[in-house]
Amino acid sequence: MTNKLLSIKIADPYAEAFFQLSLSLYIKNNDPDLFYQLIFDIQDFLKLLKETPELDNFLKNPLNSNILKKNILNKIIENKFNLQTINFLNLLIDKKRIDTIQTIGKIFLEKAYEFVCIKFVEVWSTIELSQKQQENLIQKINILLGPIFSEPSVQFYKIQLTLMLDTNLLGGLIIKMGSKIIDLSLRNELQQLGKKLDITI
Repeated sequence: MTNKLLSIKIADPYAEAFFQLSLSLYIKNNDPDLFYQLIFDIQDFLKLLKETPELDNFLKNPLNSNILKKNILNKIIENKFNLQTINFLNLLIDKKRIDTIQTIGKIFLEKAYEFVCIKFVEVWSTIELSQKQQENLIQKINILLGPIFSEPSVQFYKIQLTLMLDTNLLGGLIIKMGSKIIDLSLRNELQQLGKKLDITI
């Protein structure tokens, strides 16, 4: 058995256990937001390990005690992640499986994505969007994605906005959903007008 297959075999029961916990919390509380929170926690933790290899190496090092690992980890994530996620990561440390968290996280996310439909939408604007503007934007995106969200395999869905500022747009928005880009910026309108008038903008 290759190392990769062995890693998957070890990781799958933990990923399945956390997935079932997430589902049970959703069913018990009838609140998909908690389910989403656990998904985003795992996404953010995998991103954290990728961006800080020192932490990744520290957690994988068998010479570091479980107590030390949990103390360091909890200081970093205690105010950022849900308690269920923190408890799960601490369990992996106790079971000496934290070194397989990337594989566990990937399997968990695959299971979660099969159950829900989460669309990650990036939005660039010249100014910060108010909560009301964000809600209106989500409603419009809902209409665009309606056929996808209405598929029988979709249990429930969520649109996750990532907001970014770009003063070069002059005004309006740029919306990116996967490979699809909707350019509603004033800069784009001026560029299109410039092309018609044979003017470089």
